[in-house]
Amino acid sequence: MQKILSRLIAVSVAMMSLTCAAAVDFRTVTNYAAACESELGFDASEVPMIDCSEGLMFNNVNDVVGHREVNANVDLVFACRRITADRSRKAASVELIIHNRGSGSTCFFEAKDFRTNTPAGADQSVDADLISPTSVDAGLSWKTFPILCVGCHVAGPYIASAEIAPFLARYGLLNDGHDTLATRYHSVGSGPNLGQPTVRNPFTDWDSIVSRNNVATENTCANQCHSIGYGSKAKPILSTSGLQLIPSLSQDIATVINSGLMPADNPSNTDVDNSYRWVNMSQHDWHGEFETLSELQYEYPRFYCPNPVALRAHAIDSDETFSTDELPDRLNRFNLQDGLVCLNNDQPNGKRCEDYQTRYMCGGRFTAFQNLDDPSYSGDWEPRSSFKGLCANPTWIQARYKSGGTWVYVNGPADRLAQFDTNGLVCYHSDQNNGQCSNYVVKFECAQ
Repeated sequence: MQKILSRLIAVSVAMMSLTCAAAVDFRTVTNYAAACESELGFDASEVPMIDCSEGLMFNNVNDVVGHREVNANVDLVFACRRITADRSRKAASVELIIHNRGSGSTCFFEAKDFRTNTPAGADQSVDADLISPTSVDAGLSWKTFPILCVGCHVAGPYIASAEIAPFLARYGLLNDGHDTLATRYHSVGSGPNLGQPTVRNPFTDWDSIVSRNNVATENTCANQCHSIGYGSKAKPILSTSGLQLIPSLSQDIATVINSGLMPADNPSNTDVDNSYRWVNMSQHDWHGEFETLSELQYEYPRFYCPNPVALRAHAIDSDETFSTDELPDRLNRFNLQDGLVCLNNDQPNGKRCEDYQTRYMCGGRFTAFQNLDDPSYSGDWEPRSSFKGLCANPTWIQARYKSGGTWVYVNGPADRLAQFDTNGLVCYHSDQNNGQCSNYVVKFECAQ
């Protein structure tokens, strides 16, 4: 699949809003995609071009998931299931979701199966080259009715199975303000037939289906794991036609349903459960980025502890994490813009700073480490401005120091942080050279 979604465009000035009385026939992909742009609140130019090769493999059957931030409120997520060995030509299925985390509005797209006479239960076969869902020929590549992928998402836009949760966390899509209790979550096109009863769109009853699958009882998965609605696999939207999900997705759902509660409701410090502790609370507003312990207590009390032992953070779409517990010293500065500065006077009990080295990432590769100073006087100064032969726009900074004869490597943030300690992360846009903080995801770690 070369391009899942090249861009979304408004198809006609005359296209009516969903709130109007005029009917919009969502049985055409073009009308549906235009309505998505209108209701979710994004512009066609904000949607980048993507393909399956840009995603990340999240299990051992070549399932790939990818993410693009459309704007501050809208995310695009795609899944390419069972990609062939070259990860480019065929897939068992391709599903795509566009979601507004503020309003709960969600759009679903599912690629057509191009193989004829597919045996019951067998994998589909989706061509790699998919036309944009808003192209005039979109119907050649994308399904209209029924779109089965919605049946797997009755509790929210993202299926947060244990296998995919770490990747959703990388993209900032876990605990990010999207609707987990079905109070706002809905599909674009849900509700009445908009004044034309003879036209039944694919999502006419979706709001009621979500409601039925998210009853506030102890067994409702939506209230406990913001993943798959309780028992959704057996609901009519998936079973009446006899159609089956592809095996890898079926296993994801079966694992969730059979395991009772997802680890999100059990915030222990095991490796698996830790994936669910990542939070993205800040709306990344005009002032800056705020991911604080006090906000965690209010937004996600199950993950709160009064005295966390460490805070980890990373920017959305980045695997480079940095943590409060990785460094032996209190640093005066450590970020991509300034480099590293450690002052001896900032250290407790007369301790002297460690001797640090720094390196930067340029063009996807790290430079060699350089040691510009030693901590014999005021401290250890490793400023970016003195780094020899550095490219104009490095993308990451890393430091190292020796402990017991072994090098310890530590990542640093891209931005100047006003606060980064066990009480949270604070970043002000006004402190940055480019006037914009990264969008951070954080994880508070509690003592055992």
